[in-house]
Amino acid sequence: MTWLLAQLQRVVARLALALAPESARLRAVLGRAHAELGDDALAAAYLEGALERDTRLGVAWLSLGHIHARRRQPARAASCYERARQLGLTGAELPFALANVLYEQGAVAEALDLYHLAVAVDPTHSQSWFNLGHALKAREQLPAAEAAFAAAVRSDPRFFKARFMRAHVLSLLGRSVEAVSEYQETLRYSPTYVKAHYNLGSHHLKEGDLEGAVKRFRRVLDLDPNYDRAHHALGQAFAAQGRFTDAREALTHAIRLRADNHVARLQLARVLDELGLRAEANVHYRQWLRDCPAPPPDAEAALADLDSVKRRLVEPAHHG
Repeated sequence: MTWLLAQLQRVVARLALALAPESARLRAVLGRAHAELGDDALAAAYLEGALERDTRLGVAWLSLGHIHARRRQPARAASCYERARQLGLTGAELPFALANVLYEQGAVAEALDLYHLAVAVDPTHSQSWFNLGHALKAREQLPAAEAAFAAAVRSDPRFFKARFMRAHVLSLLGRSVEAVSEYQETLRYSPTYVKAHYNLGSHHLKEGDLEGAVKRFRRVLDLDPNYDRAHHALGQAFAAQGRFTDAREALTHAIRLRADNHVARLQLARVLDELGLRAEANVHYRQWLRDCPAPPPDAEAALADLDSVKRRLVEPAHHG
């Protein structure tokens, strides 16, 4: 329902209710219109009033369940959805809504069954496919998750978040060419979607396309100057290009935005070393040693970092 249609429905239902103040159905219509307009408090009041007068209104139970779900009241939402189901409400919306509540409660297996039911009832319900994809990804069923996101895109080609998630899963599956294509399609439908720009930049960085990575991370920061991960990644790209002054600026900004970014702090210390700023580098090496969690015994790379920093900090005294 569009905003304009909801407004019109609200006005008409209110006028009709003035003529028939005990009508449960008119109260339900008015409640649903207010819910569409974002006024959950008034919507709930009308829906509850409708159900006090007639408990057989399945659509009213469904709408009230949506309000409880938005209010993070899963038990009440599930109860309303169950009443709607008992009243024979059909379509994808009911299993989809109940699946969302179960997923929020951590009952992923049960949610999966209901998402599958929702898409079986209505194969064009793009949001059910999208949420099914998320649930499958949470269970690490990546090929099935990719197929669900692809189905969401087929149902609604403009559903850019489904395109983004499909691209992300394709990347995890090692299908990088397809992933890049889908990220680009995401940006065709939503040119300012920061996450897609960032993930494309990360792909360029991983593949060694440093200029492409720099360009993409700068676009991220044009859109969101406080995106700390983009500052960090931009610093990595600059360092890989040997542009240590630029890398210093980017990594410093990343740490300023998120002080517990231990990886960025270690990289900043090494960049400062490259610039010959040993005293400043030592400050960050020491803070990294103090704040970084101890690596597990089998983490060879992390242990090597720890050993190299400790040796680096005693070098001046050793050579003096």
